Amino acid sequence: MNQRDQSSPTSTPRPPRPLRQPSNSEWGFATKPDGTLVFRNWYFLVATAGIGLLLALTGVLIFLVPIPAWMVFLEWKGVELKDGQITYPVRLGLPLATITEVPALFRKTLDLSEVHDATTATIRHERGDFIQQFIRVANLTGEFGAAKVVFDSKAGRDRLFAVLKKQFPHITIHRWT
Repeated sequence: MNQRDQSSPTSTPRPPRPLRQPSNSEWGFATKPDGTLVFRNWYFLVATAGIGLLLALTGVLIFLVPIPAWMVFLEWKGVELKDGQITYPVRLGLPLATITEVPALFRKTLDLSEVHDATTATIRHERGDFIQQFIRVANLTGEFGAAKVVFDSKAGRDRLFAVLKKQFPHITIHRWT
């Protein structure tokens, strides 16, 4: 044996690492300090910010810059889920136009205890020969009537449905594909 082997302390095996739980950002939503889950539509956020930046830089119709700023604010707030309520940006005119043509105008809050059913819809909009835009919609129906919660991706809508299925089992989800 050499001196190095004699002077080294015996090593103990490391305990196995616990399985790592995915963070909320890996699931595609954020959690505010007060426990609110926030689903953000990043494509919509970037698109509305780009429109506002374009208007501001060109100086054309500068008085319209507050409109995209309001849209960016609403998109940044995202779809929020807290204490059995969902708050989302409301877009009027769907499915007649795309998100860049119909901005989010205001936010609405629904009590999820009043929601009975949730279904899915996909709105496809073609621009030219090659550009296609898909908007994913979660239709929530219940005693209040109907509500359309709009997402820029299927993954965002599916994350909302996963949370609804787990935390609100009374909501029947139809056609979740």
